[in-house]
Amino acid sequence: FAEENGTGDAAERDRWAKELYEHNLRELTRIMNSGRGMWCVRLNAVGAIDDSWRCKVSDRPGRDCFTIFMPEAGGVPRFGHGNMLNPSQLNVYPIMQRDAVTIATAQERAHTARKAGLLSEEDAELTLVDLKQRFHNLPPSRSALEEERRKQEDEAERHRLEAEQALLQADEDEMPSFEGLMAAFAEEDMLRGVGTRAAASAHSKQREDGPS
Repeated sequence: FAEENGTGDAAERDRWAKELYEHNLRELTRIMNSGRGMWCVRLNAVGAIDDSWRCKVSDRPGRDCFTIFMPEAGGVPRFGHGNMLNPSQLNVYPIMQRDAVTIATAQERAHTARKAGLLSEEDAELTLVDLKQRFHNLPPSRSALEEERRKQEDEAERHRLEAEQALLQADEDEMPSFEGLMAAFAEEDMLRGVGTRAAASAHSKQREDGPS
């Protein structure tokens, strides 16, 4: 019975340790989804994340704390030293670092494999199923973000060129053609000629009539 009870206690401890560790990874995933910045993370005595907050690069971690720097959305987290952690915390710390990097780069790896033709879109998505079930909102793929940024820039440039072309076309529509200008000049010359002849005729008649 004692052996069975010991086995039960060990299983319970394993379950409890797994839940605490999953909690740590969920908190790290939340931090990695928060964009660029520095974070300070505090652990409790057994290595579970107790609290986290944004901090400055110049801030020194206190007791039971370590830092994480996120260089950009979709970037790889940079962990600070573990000098302020106790032995139990130090046992967990390197494993957290390894698994956090795995989570941070999961979508990037899937995206890269799909772009390289190594995986279909469906298969690439399947590689993320377990992580998405556990952590829901995974950090984005850096390459996918860059592609989307370039796509938006290209779209904005296309709209700008179309707008410029529309303005040029409108100016061309308002500007008379060469043939139209020549016709206008001819009409003006004709009207001017008619006016000149009419004035000359009136002057000649006046001279013929003489002074009144």
